[in-house]
This record gives sequence, C-alpha cells and structure tokens, in this order.
Amino acid sequence: MQRIAGKAPREKDYSCRRQVFRTVFCLFLTPKMYPMPLVSIRNYGKQYIVFPLFLIMFTLVLIVMVPLAFEDRYMNLQMILFSSIFAIIAISGLVGMLRFDRIEIDGTQLSVYSIAGKKKQELYLPSVTSWAETINESKGNITKTFTLYSEASQYTFKSVYYKNYEELKAAIMPYGVRDSVLEARIKAKGQRRFGTIMLTLGLCLIIGSGWLYIAKSKTVLPAQTGIVGDLLGNTPEIQTGSKGAKSIRIRLQHYPDFVFRISGDIYRATDAAAYVSDLHMGDSIFITLDKGAYERKFLHRYPMTFEDKYWDYSHIQAYGIATRSRSYLSLDDYNKNANSLVGPLIAGIMGLIWMALGGTMIRNANKLVAISNVV
Repeated sequence: MQRIAGKAPREKDYSCRRQVFRTVFCLFLTPKMYPMPLVSIRNYGKQYIVFPLFLIMFTLVLIVMVPLAFEDRYMNLQMILFSSIFAIIAISGLVGMLRFDRIEIDGTQLSVYSIAGKKKQELYLPSVTSWAETINESKGNITKTFTLYSEASQYTFKSVYYKNYEELKAAIMPYGVRDSVLEARIKAKGQRRFGTIMLTLGLCLIIGSGWLYIAKSKTVLPAQTGIVGDLLGNTPEIQTGSKGAKSIRIRLQHYPDFVFRISGDIYRATDAAAYVSDLHMGDSIFITLDKGAYERKFLHRYPMTFEDKYWDYSHIQAYGIATRSRSYLSLDDYNKNANSLVGPLIAGIMGLIWMALGGTMIRNANKLVAISNVV
C-alpha cells in the first residue's frame, strides 16, 4: 500500500466514553451488585457538652487545686485527696468519651473500630446465637442497650452514642433470637450495681455521722487550750462564699504560716460585726486554740505529728478571739455552738434512706433473676 506523505490518520479517542461508562456503573449498578457497608453514625450531641466539662474539670485540678496542695510549708494531703477524686472523675469521663467505637456491618461481617481507626473486634453475624435489648428511662430520656452474643464473643452498644442505632439493630436482629432471660439478668445486674453503690454510700454517711457526733459532743475545757497573742496580720473582713456562707480568716504578723478560721456555727457565735469595726491591721489580738497545736506549732515543745504536718498544716481552728478590752468569741460560746447535732442527725438520716433504697434495689434485682430462671 502506497504511503501518503503528511499527517498520520487520527485514531478515535474512547477514553471519555469509558469514563462516562464507569461513572454510570458506579452510581447506578455497583450499589445494587455490591451494597455499601452500614457504618455507625456517632451522636455528638451530648459529647459536645460533656467532653468540655470534663476537660475544664481536669484543667481546674491541674491549675488550681494541685498548686494549692503545695503552697504551705508541708504538702496538704487533704487537698491532694480532694483533687485526686476530681482528677479520677475527669480522666474517666475523658477516656469514656474517647472510647466511642465505629461499627461497620459489611454483609455478614461486623467490625468494630476504635476512635483511632484500629480494629478492636470482628464478629461473623451468622454465628450470633441470641441478642438482648434493655431499655432504661430516666427523667424522660430513654436509653436502649443492645447486646449480641455468639459462641465465642459478645458486643454491646447503646442508643445514646449512635444516631442510627435502630438501623444497626435491624441489621443484626435476623441473625439471632431474642433472649428475655438475658435481658432480665442484664437489667438485674445494673440494678444490683447501682443498689450496691447506694448501700455503700449510705453506710459511709452513717459512719461519718457517727464520727461527727463523737467529735461534736466533746466539750473543750480551758485546760485543753492555749492562748497565742500577737499583732493582727491582715485587715479584718467578713468573707462570703459562693453559696452565701460567711467566714472570718485571721492571720498573725509573727506567724504568717497559719490561718485561724471562723466559719459555720462558730461564725454565728462570733460578734463578727464588732470584730471588723473595732480592729485594724497591727492591733493586738489573742487567739485561743487547741493546746496540742499550740505547743507543737507555736512553742515547739514537742515534734509535730504526721497529721500536724500533712493534714491542713496552715489552718487552725480558733476557740476564742479577744483583745485586752473585749471578747468577740468566748470558749463557752464556742462549746455551745460547736456541739450542735443537726449536721450528724441529717447525715445519719440520709445514710439510712440511701441504705434502704440500695437494699430495695438489690432485693428487686434478685427477684427479677429468680423470675427469669423460672420462666
């Protein structure tokens, strides 16, 4: 064949047609032939509120409470214990919020991924033998908990964490049988756990009320006190707390490490208005306090105990406040108001109520398990 000089014959370009065909195939045909996996949709509504609260709590512990524990000459174990409780609550909340799983159902395979994308669990749906769903209602909010069981493993997820909870449940339900006995046992387990907590807290309140009663029923005798005289190291003022509770804090010029506190029932026995109006910084003042604390912390006759050093070292309870001409809090007034049994009585009654509620919940849980076993 004779070759003609010039441009080579142009070949037809089918790349555009192929791209159009692929697009149509992916949009219309592929989903029918290969269904997309069902993926859980997280419910971030409560997370956006609760997560910052836990974060703020943990930040306050680190920035405010922990430095307060080390501002005295000795470490304050009382503040360390208090801040540790808040830190544990905050860390537990943060870890719990970060443990939201991503559930993916692809055909007959259920895969569970962590928030970091790491696969945590894999379950073959035809191996599911049974499932159980419990419903808890509190203050108008309904929380559903779905648990599926196989011969080798189990997995639980809650409606409060996933927007498409019902869709996930519907995809799993055909592979197993609903087990009402398991549902009763799960519900009983939750009631028993909550009842045990209530019972324990009630017992702690009763023990605490007993200890408080013993502490408040003691009368402080003059022989059990000491008097320290010095110049007032701060301006007299009445401090008001966040809930309206009023108190007085007294510092001495030559003992700057210590703060004498007047609050609660003792504040009501103190002539606080006259104390604030009569005295100024630098005036002479006499503070009555516990004799043991006076001899160990002020006179240094005896070594300080572990409690003296590490259990609120700087704060000392004042039994009396006076100047050379006037008394603002006497030992008799202190004893009359410090021996009030209203606090221990309220704590004891609350402890009994909590113990009764906890015992009732545990008893109802045991009845629920017994009925389910009979059925």
